[in-house]
Amino acid sequence: MVYLYPVNSISPRASSVFVPRGISVNITLLDFLSERFPHIGTETWNSRIEEGRVWFGDGNTAFALTTVRPGMEIRYFREVAAEPRISGAHQILYRDEHILVACKPHFLPVVPGGKFVRECLLYHLMEETGLHGLSPVHRIDRHTAGLVLFSIYENERRQYQELFKERQVEKGYLANVRWLSGSPAEDSWELEGRIEKYGPTLRRHLAEGVSNAFCRMSLLKRSGAYARLALYPITGKRHQLRLQVSQIGAAILHDPYYPDQIPEAPDDPNRPLQLLSKSLRFRDPFTQQERAFTSPRALLPLPGD
Repeated sequence: MVYLYPVNSISPRASSVFVPRGISVNITLLDFLSERFPHIGTETWNSRIEEGRVWFGDGNTAFALTTVRPGMEIRYFREVAAEPRISGAHQILYRDEHILVACKPHFLPVVPGGKFVRECLLYHLMEETGLHGLSPVHRIDRHTAGLVLFSIYENERRQYQELFKERQVEKGYLANVRWLSGSPAEDSWELEGRIEKYGPTLRRHLAEGVSNAFCRMSLLKRSGAYARLALYPITGKRHQLRLQVSQIGAAILHDPYYPDQIPEAPDDPNRPLQLLSKSLRFRDPFTQQERAFTSPRALLPLPGD
């Protein structure tokens, strides 16, 4: 059941947007925000500015007719009029003085985005723990369930992010897939490709050029036209696993974006994307201890099981 908050839902933590280079000369704050976020509308932005809900990162007061310059930081609180509530509880699997590891359900975003503001893993954890400096070190898609690593203190997040950047984190996923044109003979794959943005949507595509996405895959189980795979991404591009599964002639079950994007519809708890962030392993940069975590969640049985 989806519940809509009866009043505006306002983010408890401010968001930032930076004025990019090449911006039009003499563009006002109001015009910039209206162009940058056209779905919100000029009238709404004007009201937020007048009510003091928009300000500059240097602390100066924001006025609608203030001229903005490249590099300026604009801060504001994300708001939505009626926010869907996500069913399914998250779990805290581990916490020490540096990190927190949580396991999220399908459909819950890690951070605010789109129509979701307060209904995200980050704010649920902040409310539950009182840790207001909590920050995600990496992210998984809203439709994906499983493990997410958080830094307890914002000033320590960079050291953990460097582990992902330097490919020092072993990430393991499970996926239920369907073969698009017959089951292949192979049972393991070493995949690479170049992933780039595809048009104005969230979709990505495999393009020509130098590879920027790498992944190992192995077959765990076959069931007719379906299979369960273990996925070990080396890089972390948006929608990487969905696209690299397509390289072996398969598609992840219940994927709303690939191989074809379906019209937006309410989340169906009976048809979650069959992709699970199952394991994380790394050496903690502060304690030098080896850390290994496994999600207690499981995918649905394969069709025919």
